[in-house]
Amino acid sequence: MGGASRSHAWPEGAGLGLGQTRAPSRQETLEVRWIHRGDLPAGMAEWFGDDVDIEFREDRYLTGARLPNLSVKVRGGEQLDVKLFRGTAGDVRVPGRARGRMERWEKWTFPFASPAQDAGRAPGWTAVRKERRLQSFALSDGGALRTDAGATAGPGCTVELTAVLVGDAPWWTLGLEATGSAEGRRAVLEATAASVFEQPLPHGLQVQLTNSSSYAEMLGQLEDST
Repeated sequence: MGGASRSHAWPEGAGLGLGQTRAPSRQETLEVRWIHRGDLPAGMAEWFGDDVDIEFREDRYLTGARLPNLSVKVRGGEQLDVKLFRGTAGDVRVPGRARGRMERWEKWTFPFASPAQDAGRAPGWTAVRKERRLQSFALSDGGALRTDAGATAGPGCTVELTAVLVGDAPWWTLGLEATGSAEGRRAVLEATAASVFEQPLPHGLQVQLTNSSSYAEMLGQLEDST
């Protein structure tokens, strides 16, 4: 792919100032994610492409209180995301390349009303540092077409390839998140998966159902093992 990566880093100490009154937002999504322990495998970034957005971010997840079907995180010190798991929607499959569990989520986003550098730093929160590579897709004639983020008013799907650090332990994840109408979310996620996995993963790598998970599920398992 042509073009250069675009890097977006959160400004040091960034936060929403007093007096800002952005209303909370609500969104329904259909997601599939694969999470693997270890460093990002050689060749994965090249497979994903160089014409991508890159974001560096630290999120903090609430792990000290086990809340069934609920994920709570402070996103980049800027906002609070609360996600409710609404059940599964079957599997997405690309034969010989990928199989994962599609999950339905409902998300509320609450912007902070004051600077929030220390948000999520109390005991019971787990820091997750992320280097995220991002692509966006929209439906086009039954398939998925690359587009700029937020450029479509209809169903869309974001794909991310992320190198993760939980403490000093490296992980990596590949995920798809679809938005839009219920019918449109499934259509665009499946079309995007077919497009993304049209080229085989490097070194014969496959992403499988056994590695299909969410951040909340993975962090809960880590918490239980400590």
